[in-house]
Amino acid sequence: MAKRVKATILFATETGKSQDYAKTLCEIFKHAFDAKVMSMDEYDTVDLERETLVLAVTSTFGNGDPPENGEKFGAALMEMRHPTTSVEDRKTYKVRFNSVSSYSDTRKS
Repeated sequence: MAKRVKATILFATETGKSQDYAKTLCEIFKHAFDAKVMSMDEYDTVDLERETLVLAVTSTFGNGDPPENGEKFGAALMEMRHPTTSVEDRKTYKVRFNSVSSYSDTRKS
């Protein structure tokens, strides 16, 4: 059997919904990948250099603020943006946003 590609699924959440989604995503990915899921605050960003595939599942709250357990990870990513060593120069990445609002927009009425 061929060795499976590793996939790390990271989540940050205030309410638990992103954690639930990350766990579901991990179960799906386990069919084809060596997948694991963990909280962003438990992940050492130094390990990004050795990763093949990383998926980040996170929410925002308030005025677009990050969840508390994702703040350190986000700050570490921003530090990596040094012009000569930026993630953009070394890795291919995709960003996908899903937005589900529980707020009623009266302008649509």
